[in-house]
Amino acid sequence: SDINGGKDFAQLIVSNNKEEVLKRKIDDNVKDKTGNFYRKEVLKLLKEKGEGYHKYWFKKPGFDIEKERYAYFYWNKQWNWIITSGFYFEDLNEQIDKLKNETDVYLKELIKNSLIWGIIFSLVMISISITIFYKIRKRIKNNQVSLLKSQENLKKAQKISKIGSWSYSYETEDLVLSDETYELFGIEKGKRRISSKYLLSFVHSDDKRRVNVLLDRLVKEKKPYEIIHRLVINKKIKWVNNQCEVFIENNAVIIVGTLQDITEKYEKDKKIEEQSQLLFNQSKMAAMGEMIENIAHQWRQPLSAISISASGLKLESEYKILNKEKIEEGLSNIIDNTKYLSNTIEDFRKYFAKDKNIVRCNIKEVYKNTIKLLKPKFDTLNIEIKDECEDLFTYTLENELVQCLMNIFNNAHDALMKNKSEKKFIIIKISKKYDNIIIDIRDNAGGIDDNIIQKIFEPYFTTKHKSQGTGIGLYMTQEIITKHLKGFIKVENVKYEIDKKMYKGASFKISLPQELKK
Repeated sequence: SDINGGKDFAQLIVSNNKEEVLKRKIDDNVKDKTGNFYRKEVLKLLKEKGEGYHKYWFKKPGFDIEKERYAYFYWNKQWNWIITSGFYFEDLNEQIDKLKNETDVYLKELIKNSLIWGIIFSLVMISISITIFYKIRKRIKNNQVSLLKSQENLKKAQKISKIGSWSYSYETEDLVLSDETYELFGIEKGKRRISSKYLLSFVHSDDKRRVNVLLDRLVKEKKPYEIIHRLVINKKIKWVNNQCEVFIENNAVIIVGTLQDITEKYEKDKKIEEQSQLLFNQSKMAAMGEMIENIAHQWRQPLSAISISASGLKLESEYKILNKEKIEEGLSNIIDNTKYLSNTIEDFRKYFAKDKNIVRCNIKEVYKNTIKLLKPKFDTLNIEIKDECEDLFTYTLENELVQCLMNIFNNAHDALMKNKSEKKFIIIKISKKYDNIIIDIRDNAGGIDDNIIQKIFEPYFTTKHKSQGTGIGLYMTQEIITKHLKGFIKVENVKYEIDKKMYKGASFKISLPQELKK
């Protein structure tokens, strides 16, 4: 076929009509009964789009007159074929009329059957509905009873836990309080209209700004918040835990919250905190006593050397045998020993510093500095220090870690002092496991009695004579490590081999995070 048209532009090769029309040449210069050159229009459509639908008039097989036809045309460019298929509107209308008649008959029969079954179904449904109605009414009644019981139980639970609830509409300013909330504020229910401004007037003057800032942030950011603050009710202070959250209901902002009276708990926690601080101070004072003893050990030898040098210079001066060389030698000896004393003071000053800042420190250096403070004490018992330490850095409270290490080292010293073993040693291992630093301190003092090993972190528990121990050193060590340094400590009896000989002792294992969060 020639898509440009013309006389004999195509040849008919397939048709579902008469066979004699096959291989007939087709001319585009043909009009239908309406005067349209329908073939030219079809060719134009195919050149523009390659396919499409077209309505025209054409002789229907078996008839001598043209009938209105609607057909689909497709141009296969590869083979240069034009393929068409269509139908006559007359046939479509006949099919529609036939279907309409069949549908009418079907619908009449369907309506008849539907009426019969509808009546039957209605009677059944009425019967079922009546049964369901009575069951639902019974269930609603039961639910109402359960709801009333739940509300009563909720009130009891709120009273026991001292938790009141409230809700506030930001648009209408409606405020709804539970009975316990009225009780908490000491307000008689129904006596007056309660507003948010009225409730906020109970907030302690020192806490009002914090509460107002959080409420504003709550509305703006739509994030829940929790705050502990004070209320002043009948000239008495109540501590409350205030929690609330924003909900959007039908584009309206609703704030829902709870208010718990924690006055009793707060005061108990405060007493516990004060007791902990007292124990901490007692532990520090005990450590200071031990430090003073260590200072005495450390200063005894240099003070003796200074005394000997000074006495020697004085004696030689009296006998007039003192020369310049001996003066310089004696003074150098005095200066060296005073420097040593000064360095000792600096080491102890660092330990007693009240610095609570988180600093970056090398755990290995912290351990070395702690051992240096205790060296004279260990030397007296010939305690050997063995270590396997990596240079591991962390951000922590250095002075508090030193106090913990010193308590453990002192504990090992006291245990080794009772032990009759010729070889006495303390082993320190510092390593990294995952994101934690592990400090393992063990001795060869024979271990801790299995009956008391679980009690050694309890306050005032000690195996020493009252004049020798307070029983708070290891307790405070655990408190500092868990609460201040955010780590943990455990103790166990271990057996291990050194130089082909088995030893038994206590192992204190401390785990610290690599970075302490403020």
